[in-house]
Amino acid sequence: MSEVIVLAGSFVLIGRNCNILIMRQLGEMDTEEPIVGSFSYFAYKCWGEFPEFLAGWNCWILYVMIGITELTAVAAYTHGATIKNLWQDRQQQLLARMQ
Repeated sequence: MSEVIVLAGSFVLIGRNCNILIMRQLGEMDTEEPIVGSFSYFAYKCWGEFPEFLAGWNCWILYVMIGITELTAVAAYTHGATIKNLWQDRQQQLLARMQ
Protein backbone atom coordinates (compact mmCIF):
# COMPACT_ATOMS: atom_id res chain seq x y z
CA MET A 1 0.00 0.00 0.00
CA SER A 2 2.82 2.42 0.74
CA GLU A 3 4.19 2.14 -2.82
CA VAL A 4 0.77 3.09 -4.17
CA ILE A 5 0.62 6.09 -1.86
CA VAL A 6 4.06 7.23 -3.02
CA LEU A 7 3.05 6.95 -6.68
CA ALA A 8 -0.45 8.45 -6.47
CA GLY A 9 0.04 10.80 -3.57
CA SER A 10 -2.62 11.72 -1.07
CA PHE A 11 -5.46 10.95 -3.51
CA VAL A 12 -5.28 7.29 -2.51
CA LEU A 13 -5.97 8.17 1.11
CA ILE A 14 -8.73 10.63 0.19
CA GLY A 15 -10.43 8.07 -2.05
CA ARG A 16 -10.07 5.34 0.57
CA ASN A 17 -11.57 7.53 3.28
CA CYS A 18 -14.48 8.56 1.02
CA ASN A 19 -15.13 4.92 0.22
CA ILE A 20 -15.11 3.97 3.90
CA LEU A 21 -17.53 6.78 4.77
CA ILE A 22 -19.94 5.90 1.95
CA MET A 23 -19.94 2.20 2.81
CA ARG A 24 -20.46 2.98 6.50
CA GLN A 25 -23.42 5.24 5.70
CA LEU A 26 -24.94 2.59 3.44
CA GLY A 27 -24.48 0.01 6.19
CA GLU A 28 -26.25 2.24 8.69
CA MET A 29 -29.13 2.85 6.27
CA ASP A 30 -29.41 -0.88 5.55
CA THR A 31 -29.39 -1.73 9.26
CA GLU A 32 -32.11 0.82 9.96
CA GLU A 33 -34.35 -0.34 7.11
CA PRO A 34 -33.35 -3.81 5.81
CA ILE A 35 -35.03 -4.54 2.47
CA VAL A 36 -34.18 -6.42 -0.72
CA GLY A 37 -32.53 -4.23 -3.37
CA SER A 38 -31.61 -1.70 -0.75
CA PHE A 39 -29.10 0.40 -2.70
CA SER A 40 -31.55 1.26 -5.46
CA TYR A 41 -34.30 1.74 -2.87
CA PHE A 42 -32.18 4.19 -0.90
CA ALA A 43 -31.29 6.04 -4.08
CA TYR A 44 -35.01 6.37 -4.81
CA LYS A 45 -35.85 7.34 -1.25
CA CYS A 46 -33.14 10.01 -0.98
CA TRP A 47 -32.81 11.36 -4.53
CA GLY A 48 -35.63 10.18 -6.79
CA GLU A 49 -36.42 7.89 -9.70
CA PHE A 50 -33.48 8.54 -12.03
CA PRO A 51 -30.77 7.80 -9.41
CA GLU A 52 -32.72 4.64 -8.56
CA PHE A 53 -32.58 3.64 -12.22
CA LEU A 54 -28.83 4.32 -12.36
CA ALA A 55 -28.13 2.40 -9.15
CA GLY A 56 -30.20 -0.56 -10.33
CA TRP A 57 -28.57 -0.87 -13.74
CA ASN A 58 -25.05 -0.04 -12.54
CA CYS A 59 -24.64 -3.60 -11.27
CA TRP A 60 -25.50 -5.14 -14.64
CA ILE A 61 -23.28 -2.75 -16.57
CA LEU A 62 -20.38 -3.65 -14.30
CA TYR A 63 -21.08 -7.38 -14.76
CA VAL A 64 -20.90 -6.95 -18.54
CA MET A 65 -17.70 -4.89 -18.37
CA ILE A 66 -16.01 -7.34 -16.00
CA GLY A 67 -17.10 -10.27 -18.18
CA ILE A 68 -15.60 -8.68 -21.28
CA THR A 69 -12.38 -7.95 -19.41
CA GLU A 70 -12.16 -11.52 -18.13
CA LEU A 71 -12.76 -12.96 -21.60
CA THR A 72 -10.10 -10.68 -23.05
CA ALA A 73 -7.61 -11.81 -20.40
CA VAL A 74 -8.40 -15.48 -21.02
CA ALA A 75 -7.97 -15.01 -24.76
CA ALA A 76 -4.68 -13.20 -24.25
CA TYR A 77 -3.30 -15.93 -22.02
CA THR A 78 -4.52 -18.93 -23.99
CA HIS A 79 -4.60 -17.95 -27.65
CA GLY A 80 -2.57 -14.78 -27.96
CA ALA A 81 0.64 -16.39 -29.18
CA THR A 82 -1.20 -18.96 -31.27
CA ILE A 83 -3.22 -16.34 -33.16
CA LYS A 84 -0.11 -14.28 -33.76
CA ASN A 85 1.74 -17.30 -35.13
CA LEU A 86 -1.21 -18.28 -37.32
CA TRP A 87 -1.41 -14.75 -38.72
CA GLN A 88 2.30 -14.69 -39.49
CA ASP A 89 2.07 -18.08 -41.22
CA ARG A 90 -0.91 -16.93 -43.27
CA GLN A 91 0.90 -13.71 -44.17
CA GLN A 92 3.93 -15.65 -45.37
CA GLN A 93 1.70 -17.94 -47.45
CA LEU A 94 0.04 -14.95 -49.10
CA LEU A 95 3.39 -13.33 -49.84
CA ALA A 96 4.67 -16.60 -51.34
CA ARG A 97 1.64 -16.79 -53.65
CA MET A 98 2.17 -13.23 -54.85
CA GLN A 99 5.72 -13.95 -56.00
